[in-house]
Amino acid sequence: MVEGGDFREDLYYRLNVVKIELPSLAERKEHIPLLVEHFIHRFNLKMNKRIHSAAPEVMELFIRYTFPGNIRELENAIEHAFVLCQAAQIKLDHLPNELVAKAKEAARPASIPNDPLKMAEAQTILRVLEKHGGNRKAAAEELGSSAATLWRKRKKMGI
Repeated sequence: MVEGGDFREDLYYRLNVVKIELPSLAERKEHIPLLVEHFIHRFNLKMNKRIHSAAPEVMELFIRYTFPGNIRELENAIEHAFVLCQAAQIKLDHLPNELVAKAKEAARPASIPNDPLKMAEAQTILRVLEKHGGNRKAAAEELGSSAATLWRKRKKMGI
């Protein structure tokens, strides 16, 4: 924009003191459980509700979804769920229909075939990660593996 004359060069250099590059939510899926927990806590206070968690299938959908709208899209999905949810746990039917439809349309990673055992393993990993608030070390301990092994499995499975 500076080169095109649409932005003042002096102002650009004034603002360009420290560059902060934050990867997209799709590149740091391990943060999703923590963000979901944060947004649930925040909306509980804001809306005076007592929702304690998102169901495992919701967390699985969030982990698989690419979130083109980044954290704001995740936050909006949780807020939408808060409007509809009258129970203690957010379910798939509380989420925006468009998000659920897009997530279901998205292709399953090639590394996770339609193998029920591999799908069960992926769901178990997701469930244990959610239980421990995204803490990979605690999840690995519960699963009886090292954090490195858990990381490799998650990378291989695309979760």
